[in-house]
Amino acid sequence: MGIDEELLSVNNQTSADRVGNLNRARRNSISPNNFSGSLQSSNSDFYALRHAQRQRKMILAKKGGGAATVALSNPAQAASSKLLQQAWLNLIDSMGLTLIWINIHVFLTQILGEKLFRKLKLWEGMLLAALDIIVFIAIIMVLGFIYSIVTGQIAIVALKAIVGSLWKVLTGGK
Repeated sequence: MGIDEELLSVNNQTSADRVGNLNRARRNSISPNNFSGSLQSSNSDFYALRHAQRQRKMILAKKGGGAATVALSNPAQAASSKLLQQAWLNLIDSMGLTLIWINIHVFLTQILGEKLFRKLKLWEGMLLAALDIIVFIAIIMVLGFIYSIVTGQIAIVALKAIVGSLWKVLTGGK
């Protein structure tokens, strides 16, 4: 076979075939029995493997979507998403204090956009609204209890006074 025929046969290969041949040649040249591979080639292999892994993740993300897209596209969004996940997981352990971070997350999503903070899922938004209402009612009840202690009135009368005052503030009533 002449050189021209060899060149033509090499040009008929696809790029995937050439990459596969190159990888096989690298694996064969750097084996446990053959330590002739230099440090530079091992570093380039590391970067090549890392690049190939990123490419695989991107292909999987394009096919199926999911968390791989967030992690690859924006590390800041991935970090804030992880914080949000931990806030939901530790909601009971923290006795509801992580609701503060969840509400801050929602606020910052509206202010800074979805590039840094992801939107809440539907169930998260509904659960957050319900929990915020429960916390609001609990705060009103505690304020009513404190008011009744300070003024010496019955708690229901105090609660009615607080709710009446809030209603006037909210509606601008008389």
